Amino acid sequence: MSEREGPEPGDPHSFHALAAQGSRSPLKTYQQVAVGATGPLALLRYESLMLLVNDLPGLPGLWLRSKLYRPLLRHLGRGVALGRGCVWRQPGKVSIEDGAVIDDGCTFKVRGGEESGIWIGRQAFIGRGALLNTRGGRVRVLEHASIGPHALLGTYGTLTVGRYCILAAFCYIGGLNHRADRLDLPIALQGIDSKGGVTIEDGAWIGAGAVVLDGVTVGQGAIVGAGAVVTRDVPALAITTGVPARVVRYRDGRPGGGEQA
Repeated sequence: MSEREGPEPGDPHSFHALAAQGSRSPLKTYQQVAVGATGPLALLRYESLMLLVNDLPGLPGLWLRSKLYRPLLRHLGRGVALGRGCVWRQPGKVSIEDGAVIDDGCTFKVRGGEESGIWIGRQAFIGRGALLNTRGGRVRVLEHASIGPHALLGTYGTLTVGRYCILAAFCYIGGLNHRADRLDLPIALQGIDSKGGVTIEDGAWIGAGAVVLDGVTVGQGAIVGAGAVVTRDVPALAITTGVPARVVRYRDGRPGGGEQA
């Protein structure tokens, strides 16, 4: 391959891959990334709602978004509170169930085919400025879960936050592992090495600023301390702290063995 042609991007959903499609117009690229659906009517609906309703404050904004966003999203349940200033990328792949609360300034970002998407369960809470992101995968926040302000949830596989889980502010869950084995290509062009995503089982509590890496399962009722970095599975009811995180004890009184989590 010549230098002029350049390497082919390894991630089909990356912006490098989109940029490589030189024949695509800027308008079509924008519609693919932002709207997802094709056709002028889908673009007109998206642009009208973003311009007129998305940033509208107070009760008028809440009421209008709860009514007018139904055709924009894959599914919008009853009694959903949609805050102002949210960012929607391919909103036709986002489902929000009854009674969920989405605070101001959240980002829902989907790239990929119809199998990709974000699903928010009944009476779940997504805090201000949180970012939910998937490339060709799925993010699932189950019933009554609470996602803190400015948390980041991202995956190339499946990321599940269980029922009644608590994720404190500024958590980083999942993420994407970039391949780096080749020296003849920039890391940005080598694609993604996914370990399948993250599962946080029912009732777990993730402290502020904690990091849970791709491929990890946090067991039911476990606690991850603030600022911890979790690289391995956490047993049910375990309390973990540190970098890397280690089990210090269990909620039922058992001592922890200090094993890495």
